[in-house]
Formats: sequence, structure tokens, C-alpha cells
Amino acid sequence: MLALVVLVALFAACTAEPTPTSAPTPDIEATVESRIAEEASWQAEIDAAVAKALEDAVTPTPTPIPPMVPIATDTPTSAQLGTPSINYLELAEQYAETEQWEKVIEACTKAIEFKPRDAECYLGRAQAYAVLYKYQDALDDLNIAINLPAPIPNTPMSSDDLESNGNEYLKYNFSLISYLSFELGLLDDAILSIDHYLDVGEKTNTVSEVARYSETHKSIQWLIEGNEYLASGLYAKAIESFTAFIDCSWNGSPAVEYLTDRIFPKGCGEGRYPHNMFLNVTEADPQGSHPVGYFRRGIALGRSGEFEEAIADFKQVIALDPHNSRKYSQKAYKQKGIAYGGLGEYERAIQDFDETIHLDPEHAGTYANRGLTYYKLAQYARAIQDYDEAIRLNPEFAYAYYHRGGAYWAMGDSEAAARDLAKAKELGYAQ
Repeated sequence: MLALVVLVALFAACTAEPTPTSAPTPDIEATVESRIAEEASWQAEIDAAVAKALEDAVTPTPTPIPPMVPIATDTPTSAQLGTPSINYLELAEQYAETEQWEKVIEACTKAIEFKPRDAECYLGRAQAYAVLYKYQDALDDLNIAINLPAPIPNTPMSSDDLESNGNEYLKYNFSLISYLSFELGLLDDAILSIDHYLDVGEKTNTVSEVARYSETHKSIQWLIEGNEYLASGLYAKAIESFTAFIDCSWNGSPAVEYLTDRIFPKGCGEGRYPHNMFLNVTEADPQGSHPVGYFRRGIALGRSGEFEEAIADFKQVIALDPHNSRKYSQKAYKQKGIAYGGLGEYERAIQDFDETIHLDPEHAGTYANRGLTYYKLAQYARAIQDYDEAIRLNPEFAYAYYHRGGAYWAMGDSEAAARDLAKAKELGYAQ
């Protein structure tokens, strides 16, 4: 039941409101093995507690534990054995019902201490992390869970039922992993998990399942193609791919013109109008949207010199992530500042860099961007202050040394300028 409660809340949160970089895959085997070793050290203590309980009282019948995933199980956990007065999975379920997600995480973490090979514990914690937009933490837990045995009911099962139970467990994991990978910008991983989902359920997937996951695959492919064009400097092609993702992907309801007249939106066409189950649906946006498409297209527009159009896209990103829950707004403010700089509107650029630093004060690049903007306003002392901070955050930041040298030169400090320019050259910066 906990999984169902959390999963409903997760997708409700994601549909209401919610530069891709690859995050490292956790060392799953090492994590699990280390926890197995810890479990062994606790076993003597657990055995003693059980023995004492047997001496002092009649052994109570264990309370069946609500399932963490939609797979029936009533197997008691060692949390019950080690601490008879507390059932941490049950406690996590109670917290989930009242949406106390941090407490869900605490309870699941405690359960993992007693049962480090119990997949349900990792799944429950992963789902709570996801509701809180802590996508990387959630993905780390799911990558551990998927390598652990599937929960098995106490009731007798045939070999076919056991296989079906295991396959449903894998599908459930792959579904969540694909969603989290999409949110983290790990698009190739998202597609790979979708393919695994379809492969595992090849004999049992419904027609609607196959359609939903296959079309989501197709929609994400536009983003991958757009990123490849962007990296190759083919900005017009990149803009075309990102526009297709924005205009042609849908989740809650297709575009109005399609529903009324069966006319595909411009640029979509039959077979190019896929359902993407990861888009956010709201009352104001029944077709569904996501900040990633606007953000990537905004970058392509900025690099092609279309600064006003880029600014419009970055404003849309901020509107779709107003509380910076997904960390898109902080990136959009920075890129919007760069676009305003391209238009020569330096004061407005500084306002956006200020907001970026407020949201993400540890990003060296933003200080360097604001420093360059102050330099262009001939505010050299303030430029140097920003470059100082950029270098403090990243001592190997050659760009910051180079431009700080320029600011020192403009202020007449040739010695400091020469020192910084030499450092930038040593670090490989050339312009």
C-alpha cells in the first residue's frame, strides 16, 4: 500500500507543477555487499533480542506488512524481529498517508539498517525522494532495488506465478527508472529503461502499455536528436527537433485542433504525434508540457543569435518550474542573463545572474558571467570581486583568471593582470 500511496502522490505532484549531464551510476554491488556485512554484525544482537522475547512472553503473531510495491506479500521484516515494538515499513506507510515524506525517508532508512537486502525498503524510500524532487537519490535507491530479489508472498506459488511476480517487479522498477532518468536529463538511460520494460513484459503487456511506452520513446528521441544537432553546431536542426518535442508530444489530451477536426498540429503529422507519459498536465495546459524542451530550444536559439526568442523560451521554463523544484529555473535565469547580454541589455542581464546566484550560490560559472557583464559596464572592481568568487569555487577556472586579468589591466594594475593572464595560459586558456 505504501508504494501505491507514494506513487499516486508522485505523479500528482509531477502533473500539477512540477544541460543534461550524465550522473554517475552508483556502485550497486559495493553498496549492497557493505550492507550485508553490516547486517551480519547485527545478527547476534537480533538473535539475543528474539531469544529474550521468547523467554518473556508468548511469541505474538507478526502483523502482515503492507506491500511497498503492487505485489502481495505478508513476509515480516527483520525490523519486527530486531525491534518488536516498531515496524518501520508500517510507520513509513503511515507517514506517506499524511504526506510526511521526510519522515517516510527516515523510517525506510531505519528499515534498511535492519534489512539491507529488502527491496521494499529501497523502493519506499526512492518513491519518497521522488515526490520531494530528489531525483538522483531516488534513482540511486532504485538501482539498488532492481538488483535485489523481488518480494515473494508467503502463499504457495507455481513456477509460472513466481516468474510473473518477478517480471512485474522488474517492470515496476524500469517504469520508475525511466521517469527519473528523463527528469535528470539522462535521456539515453530513459529510453533504455523503456526498452527493458517492454522486453520484460513482452508476453503480458497490454496494447495500451506498448503504445504508451513506445510513443514516449519516440517523443524522447526528439530531445536526443536535438541535443546531437546542438553539440554539432547545427542550430536550425536542433531548434526543429526541440520544437517537434514541444508541439507534438502530449500527455493528458491531444491538441484541441486534433480533438475537434482530427487535424495534426503544424509540423507533427500522422505518426509524429506521440503520447509522452512524463509530461506535466495542468488545467491550463491539458496537452501537457515540460521545461526541458523549452530550455534546450532556448539554448539553441541563443547560440544562433536569436536572443529575443531565446528569452521567451527561458521565461516559459521559469513558468513551468516556478519554485525551482526541478532546478530548471536556476539554469533558465542564467541563460536568460546571457541572452540579455547578447542584446546589450547588461543591467537586465545582471538581474538574472543575481537571481541565479540566489538559487544556486555555488556555481562558479554564474559569477564569471556576471563579472564579464560588470566589465562591459566598466565596473571593474565589481567584476574582479565576481572573478575572485568564481576562482574560489573553482581554482582551476582558466576563463575567470583570463578575464580577471583583463579587469586588472583596465584598472591599471599591469602586474596583477600579467599574473592572471599567465595563470590562464598555464591552465590552457587561449583567446
